[in-house]
This record gives sequence, C-alpha cells and structure tokens, in this order.
Amino acid sequence: MIASIVRTSDLPPADRFAWWRKVIDQDLTPTRTTSEHTGDFRAQAVFLGLDRIQVSDLTIPTLQCRRTPTLIRRCDPERYQLALVKSGVVGMTRGRSEARLQAGDFILYDTSHPFDFHAVAENRSAQLTILHLPRTALPLPANRVDPLLGQRLGAAGTGAILASCLDSLVVAALADSLSVPDTARLGPVVRDLATAFLGHHADPEDHLPPEPRQQALISHIQVFIEHRLGDPALSPAVIAEAHHISVRYLHKLFERQDATVAAWIRRRRLERCRHDLGDPALATRSVHAIAARWGFTRAEHFNRTFRAEYGATPGEYRRAISTGHL
Repeated sequence: MIASIVRTSDLPPADRFAWWRKVIDQDLTPTRTTSEHTGDFRAQAVFLGLDRIQVSDLTIPTLQCRRTPTLIRRCDPERYQLALVKSGVVGMTRGRSEARLQAGDFILYDTSHPFDFHAVAENRSAQLTILHLPRTALPLPANRVDPLLGQRLGAAGTGAILASCLDSLVVAALADSLSVPDTARLGPVVRDLATAFLGHHADPEDHLPPEPRQQALISHIQVFIEHRLGDPALSPAVIAEAHHISVRYLHKLFERQDATVAAWIRRRRLERCRHDLGDPALATRSVHAIAARWGFTRAEHFNRTFRAEYGATPGEYRRAISTGHL
C-alpha cells in the first residue's frame, strides 16, 4: 500500500495517546500534545507521500498542540504546513496573531516558528488535511509567503480547487488505488495548486500570470481525470462541464501536454490496467474485470488498444509477468 494508515483503535485504550504522540512526532512535526481524552484516545491518520511533499489526513478528538522553541532547536524539518479544516473548529496562536477556523478554511504555518494549535471536535472528532511543503519546494519568495503565516485563508477560487484535489487524494489513498508512479506525478500537481492558492493570497491584486494559472487548472483537471478513470462516461465534454470551461478551451489547455485529452485518459487507463495485471494480489481477477474497473467496456477494443501500447495482449502480458519473462 502506497499510503500508510494508523488507527489508535488497534491498541488498548491505555496505550493509545502515548502511541499517537510518538507517531505524530516522528511522521509530522514534534509538538507537546495534550488532550482531555487521554484515557481513550480515538484518532486516525492517513499519510501519503508525493515525491518531496506529503499529505496527512487526521481525524482527532479535542486536543492541543504546542510547538516550542526547544522543540524547534531539537528538530526542524523547515517545512510550510498548509492545513484544511474539514470538520470541527480549529484555533491557532502564532506570536500575537490568533486565528479561528471552521470547515472549509485553510491556515498556513511553519515548523520553524512556535505556535499553539487546538482542535475542538464536533460529533466526537475533528478532521483536517495537512499539506507539508519543504520551503525549498515552493516557488514563491519567503517575503511573499511568510506574511500569510498564522492567517485564516478562505477557500474560494483556487482554494476550492486545492481542497477538492486534497479530498480526492485522501479518498484514493484509503482505497489503495495509487501506484508509486502516480504519487511521483501527483506531487508537482499538488505543489502547483498550492502555489497558485498561496500566490493569490500573497498578492490578490496581482494574480499569478496566465501561464501558472493555466498550469494550476491543468493540474486540477488531471487529478479530476485520475479520480474518475473507472467511469466509462468520462469524456472531454464531461471534464469541461465540471470545470466550467468550453471543450474547445479544454483542448487548448492540453496543447502543451504530450497527449490530447482523450489520449491522456486512454493512456492513464492502460497504465492502471497494466499495474493490476501485474499485481499478484489480483491474479484471480479476470482480464475483463480489470479492464472494466478502469473504464474499458468492450473486450476487443481493450485487447487491441493494450497490444498497440505494450506489444502484447493483456493475457500475454499477465503470463509474462507471472513467469518472470518480463
């Protein structure tokens, strides 16, 4: 599995909180964490690595976290952390700045400065998705980004696109439908969306130039396609309507890509099928079932398309993989 999922429910109640603190300190950022639910701490974390960046989805009870100067001196990964609140109420204090966030809000903070964070659960839990970005991975100057630290950032416009992308990634991670090449491709996509979002908030009167804006839109469209590859009805018209653009403009956006929209969909479907055909865990699943899972409804068309791309029929490819001849 590409993503890692940890649940405190796998442990005895008395061990859950200490274990959770250790996991978060190791995989995210060391903080001093306290909670009124230490006797039976029920939480879940999904960690997904995307090349140089990471996405973490946390479902937590009411708690408080403090990032202190001592902890910063001890360990500082020098990362921006962009958090999307999905449920519950979140508050953050950073220096003299205080922010209160509700579902749909973003907040940016970093590991190099102290902060106090608290989450108040609604219906027993709060949920937030955090995008971890190394400072060197964000193509925006620090003097534009740092004034945003600790501020509530609304999710309208590019924020809504970024939120949708993060939601889709978490769903895909939980469904175990991502491969290693997928994560390598998606890393730059997510970075571009975050750059467009932060660039807008850093200087709303001076939006990103047309080219970065177009790249951010293309990145979101590609994530949209990835999430719906199994839908046989996926088409340029469906994609254009979902993004409130014309089919003509959609094709224009893809002129700089190495494939047309339809070719991009076909190639990604074939790559998914090839991955599944080589997966020993799916050895009992028929070739037709695998093809149908990724949007190919006609067996002859799938066999012909697969052979044209890889030089072998799906059945031949699967046999070659299973016998070690490929």
